[in-house]
Amino acid sequence: MDLTCKIIQNIEKDMLRETERIKKARFDALRVTAFVFRRELQTGIRQGKLNLRPLSPYRNTQNDPRYGTTTTWKTTSGQKYVRNTGKNAWRHTKASSVNVDRPLWALGAGVMYKANRSGMTAELGFVEGFSKVEGLRRLAEKHLPGFRIAITDRARRFLHSSGIHLRKTTDSTQVPARDPVGQFYVMNARRMADAFENNFNAKMRGERI
Repeated sequence: MDLTCKIIQNIEKDMLRETERIKKARFDALRVTAFVFRRELQTGIRQGKLNLRPLSPYRNTQNDPRYGTTTTWKTTSGQKYVRNTGKNAWRHTKASSVNVDRPLWALGAGVMYKANRSGMTAELGFVEGFSKVEGLRRLAEKHLPGFRIAITDRARRFLHSSGIHLRKTTDSTQVPARDPVGQFYVMNARRMADAFENNFNAKMRGERI
């Protein structure tokens, strides 16, 4: 009887140790996977690889006599070069806060991740709780449904200097709905699941990940 009880107790201890080992491996796999894909999401936003909609068309309307008949755009190393044959032709314009080739590129700095051991979950994207990037998180949240902005004279000059040219009669413009985190997940869901599984199996084998 005593021997039977001792065997059962040993089995229960082994089961508890194995359960804790599985939990630790799962959490480590979650944390490492979130860390790796956080960098990928940042890079995707900064380099414009998420197929997000730009703020406006790349070209001016060629039929508009104010801008002539030929408009050529190039982008090299962060520069936008605009060439125009009309009477209002402008010289090379340097891309600043507005970049038609990399929509929302500045939001890349706000991408964070957070792993929760008790709930065995990991958050990736514009996560609450990081005060240094809270402004970027709110801005990303604002872009989810899109919004309409008024075009003041100051805003018109800023957009013009950044390569986005509006008619004088334009008093507002619609910023399209854009979800960089959702788009990233759609493009990488299978890769993320596979990476988590590989990391978990590696931890269970006692390997570093």
